[in-house]
Amino acid sequence: KAKAAKRAVVIDFTATWCGPCKRIAPMFADMSEEYEAAFLKVDVDKNSEVSGSHGVTAMPTFAFYNADGEKHSETVRGAYPAKIGEILTSLGVKRVVKTTEDKKEE
Repeated sequence: KAKAAKRAVVIDFTATWCGPCKRIAPMFADMSEEYEAAFLKVDVDKNSEVSGSHGVTAMPTFAFYNADGEKHSETVRGAYPAKIGEILTSLGVKRVVKTTEDKKEE
């Protein structure tokens, strides 16, 4: 769906028992509202085949795909929201500007 919509994708490889994963989860959720990209979460314990195919050895790990579906060469291991933002910007992902009306609805 993201490729058809020409949207970049960021995948959060996470685990329910992971402390750093729990700390970054609210920031990841906020980023999904701030950037025009698809934000996905993969539980490594429930989807070991997917996490294994991405070479995930630590949580959280974030993988990125550009709008054409090509994997970005860089991943982020650890809870570093600023670095996630940098990579999204390098992929050309735009930030959403919330209007006063949007803020009132929250």
